[in-house]
Amino acid sequence: MDVVDIAAGDYTHHSVAKIVAEHKMHPIVEKPMSPTLTCCDVIVEACRENGVCFEVAENYYLTFPTRGVLNAD
Repeated sequence: MDVVDIAAGDYTHHSVAKIVAEHKMHPIVEKPMSPTLTCCDVIVEACRENGVCFEVAENYYLTFPTRGVLNAD
């Protein structure tokens, strides 16, 4: 496994992403990255220290235009 998609509340992103990075895997979180700048710094530092990449994903699946396309017959 190379990547972990963290599907948890944003208030846990920094602690989970840190654990993921420490296991040499690349964490991905949904926006928001984390609730505070200090928590964001935890993620960035853990990824730097462990040589892994980090991504904040933005899911457009539930936006109005996308739902319209998905629901079209």
